[in-house]
Amino acid sequence: MKQTLTKEKLFFMNSLRMKPLLVILVLLIQLLAIPGKTFAQSVTVKGKVVSDEGQPVPKASVVIKGTANGVSADDNGNFEITVPTNGTLVVSAVNFSPQEIKVNGKTSLSVTLTSLQKTESEVVVVGYGTQRSKDVTGSVVKLRGETLREVPAPNLIA
Repeated sequence: MKQTLTKEKLFFMNSLRMKPLLVILVLLIQLLAIPGKTFAQSVTVKGKVVSDEGQPVPKASVVIKGTANGVSADDNGNFEITVPTNGTLVVSAVNFSPQEIKVNGKTSLSVTLTSLQKTESEVVVVGYGTQRSKDVTGSVVKLRGETLREVPAPNLIA
């Protein structure tokens, strides 16, 4: 029994061969149709740096961890920086302990820095250098500016 190929059978056979190409073409079109926002790798973060007392921290440093890219906050503690969506910001300022914040796609941050509890030793200024007050063996006198203004001093220039 000999089979003859009709137009319908030829069309069906050709469509079976074309099916994998059609599937690949449809998948490619779907991939291209995904919005560009999905592939965005960075986000602009706006934020404010405040102290633990609620006061703005002027000129705080905001740096992307692992890079040298960063910005300084303005006088009101506000900053704006473009950072990878999964990046980490390191926020620091003088007399404050630094803090690391993971961005996780956020566009707005409020950073509270904790002030350092530094107690510095008293320093005594002597005519030939400086010494700590605990190291001084002798008499120590404290003079204030008001006391010095009371002492009449001759003016040799006039």
